[in-house]
Amino acid sequence: MAQDMRIDMLDRLRMVMHALSGSPDESDTPELLVSQAVAAVGASGGVLGVVRDHLWIDVLTSRGYTSERVAAFNPLMVGSQFPLTDAVRTGEPVWLPTMEGVAARYPAFAERTRSEALAALPLLIGAETIGVLGITFDDGPHHFSSVEQSFLLTIADICASVLDRWRMGSAAVALRLPCARDLCNERAFRTRQAEGFALLAGRLGIARTTGEFSSAAIEHLPAVLDATAAFVGLIDDSADVMIVRVTSTADAGVLHRNGRRLLSDSLPWTDAARTNQAVYLSNSFERQRRYPRTEADAAALGAEAMAAVPLRNQRGRAIGAIGIVWPDPIEFGPALRSRLGHVADLRGKNAERALSFDRAHAAVSTIRERSAIALPSIAGLDVHAMRWTDSPDLLGCDFSAGLRLSDDRIGVIIGQVLGGAGGSAGDAAYLSTLLVAAMAQAVALESVADRALSLLKASETGPLTATVALAVIDTTERSLSYLNLGHPPLLVRRRNTNRTKILTDARYPLFGLPTGNVSAGQTSFDRDDVLVAYTIGLIEHATDSVDASVAQTAAALGTMHGSARQIAHALMGRRRAAGTMPRDATVTVIVGRSDPAGAAADGTPTIPV
Repeated sequence: MAQDMRIDMLDRLRMVMHALSGSPDESDTPELLVSQAVAAVGASGGVLGVVRDHLWIDVLTSRGYTSERVAAFNPLMVGSQFPLTDAVRTGEPVWLPTMEGVAARYPAFAERTRSEALAALPLLIGAETIGVLGITFDDGPHHFSSVEQSFLLTIADICASVLDRWRMGSAAVALRLPCARDLCNERAFRTRQAEGFALLAGRLGIARTTGEFSSAAIEHLPAVLDATAAFVGLIDDSADVMIVRVTSTADAGVLHRNGRRLLSDSLPWTDAARTNQAVYLSNSFERQRRYPRTEADAAALGAEAMAAVPLRNQRGRAIGAIGIVWPDPIEFGPALRSRLGHVADLRGKNAERALSFDRAHAAVSTIRERSAIALPSIAGLDVHAMRWTDSPDLLGCDFSAGLRLSDDRIGVIIGQVLGGAGGSAGDAAYLSTLLVAAMAQAVALESVADRALSLLKASETGPLTATVALAVIDTTERSLSYLNLGHPPLLVRRRNTNRTKILTDARYPLFGLPTGNVSAGQTSFDRDDVLVAYTIGLIEHATDSVDASVAQTAAALGTMHGSARQIAHALMGRRRAAGTMPRDATVTVIVGRSDPAGAAADGTPTIPV
């Protein structure tokens, strides 16, 4: 849904740009801009006002309002207390997502309207506010996403450009000045800038990790700000350093010098992050005077002017900085500073979300490393389990556990909680604990699922849905008992053969749902037999059916020999070599041994992986 919103807004911006390029006088452009702003965010109505004589705001066009409602606020005195007038006076946008916020800040406005959420955006040309764009929501609160804010700010910039061109055009006609070429060039620049901002907003809106955030920012920021290069640095509080990413076209020296910087370093971007204040360097003389250490980077990037603005979280604390490089001297007037501020504010929210995701992943990874799969040792069995997480931004929801039931019996549990990976890691650990507790108490495997379900229902966790496979190996009886609930089937390769038996190939109900008649089975498990329990991430199901992928994995197992560790590494290596490694994969291998020390002495695989 969020991706559809970004695509829709980008299409609307392109429609506006097409209209601008095809309209000789732009007389219908303000109405089009207001209509697109209202439609894109699902507002009830919108209005575009023009500042007259620095004292009044006149309504130029509106959408979705009755004539009586427009007349009640037309004209408005700039000195009065309304959302539109505040935006004009301060030059800053007003975002109010709830009716309570509207009433608290603008009681007179709230009494005269039924608006439950609103936004008012100034139209800035240099230091001058020449108008204002306002939209309202009458049917309920509306929390403005970063993508929506970026889109509306871009629409406001285009409105300001159109109104300013009207003023320029009128002056040119009066003075008989040939300004057509200048207007054409400005239009092209505004078009590039708006499209770049839309792309930037879209990319940052879907960035989950700090790596994705930094890559999107350094790729699109130069186009948005008509610059040549960009730096993005995020603070690592644990080490008082800043992790910096630089435009990919920079040479190796720039990348090497700026990959990791101490916050105490005297550089524009570290100063901006450390002091929470923007740094503006209009020309090379000022840059060399204040930051002589930037000379090598400036020479490599062809930089004349630089700016660094802090990235702030929602509490106003600096969590990093953006650095921008221009090839020519720059005058940092109010309009450019405002633009840099808007970019940094919006990007700060995206950066905070990415940092939170990274911290959550690190915490879960630490928990998982500390609770590494440790299966008990049983005389006559060689046991090994391993887990693979392919990407650092994925938390995973697999679980695996082992339980020593007696001197000659081992229980194995493997499964996967279904649903979003980010919300399932804790559920997986909890469910694994319940199943271990149930297996420790139950005699028959058929009772384990029932006991675990009873414990789950008695808890306050809420419903969980998972796939689960359970197995018990008895070395005295040389038997394997198993039960499968919606999980990929267990595999057993018989001793001294290349044949692998696929257990529980029927489809059973998922754990967490009414189980009905749960089927369980039993087969022999002798010396040199191999049991493989795994999650669906181990099989190649990207293009083939699950059944076909299971059959392929079973065939591959028939060619693998060695210790449990060697076979586990070989299976995981086979998946990695296929190039389709999924988010998470877990495998448990048990090999029947006459000598439990039969594994490789150094624990390293002898099978190529």
